[in-house]
Amino acid sequence: MGIWRNEEKAEEYIINHFNLVIEEFNYYTDCLKAYFDNGCNVNDVIVEKVEKVHKAESKCDSVRREFKEFLYEGGILPEVREDLMKLIDANDRIANRIEYITDFYTLQKIHIFHSIIDDIYKINEESLKGLLALKDALSLFLKDHEKAKEAILTVQKSEHIVDTYERKLIIKVFDMNVSLSEKMILRELINLIGDVSDFSENSGDIMNMIMIKRTL
Repeated sequence: MGIWRNEEKAEEYIINHFNLVIEEFNYYTDCLKAYFDNGCNVNDVIVEKVEKVHKAESKCDSVRREFKEFLYEGGILPEVREDLMKLIDANDRIANRIEYITDFYTLQKIHIFHSIIDDIYKINEESLKGLLALKDALSLFLKDHEKAKEAILTVQKSEHIVDTYERKLIIKVFDMNVSLSEKMILRELINLIGDVSDFSENSGDIMNMIMIKRTL
């Protein structure tokens, strides 16, 4: 017997929200590539791509608010309501970070050097793998704990790979013959990009906690 009512509806909200997170991430990576290909200059095309990121993040916020209203309408038992709120907030934190990254490099018109762009793309590709694994876990954790745990392990592995890429890239940046201020701002950008996988792992940890509670 489930420990909350309307379980399928709760899952639907969580998955719909996370689909928007992934959509936003794809808009962000598309924007980043266009920004770099345009010589790290912002034009009308880049502005339109940034706006797509903002709109996707706004949709994430709307679904999160709807979900919380659903939780308080009696569809979810009180003892698990807080856990599900923590999960949707953790997932929404990913969306917020994606928007922040996009604003960070476009508003400051950060110059991204050719020698590091492929490394950044590698981080994004691995982060996307983690996001897709997290989506699998989100679709499973209410009904198949073992498969959900396997997906969460994939999220954790991606986070470890991203951490490795991130450290190596920061070392590479500080070996470059550019000003210290440029190195510092690039390090901050790289750290922000790496946060996506860190936040994904955090969502996986919350799911693990919820699954443990379901078995008690």
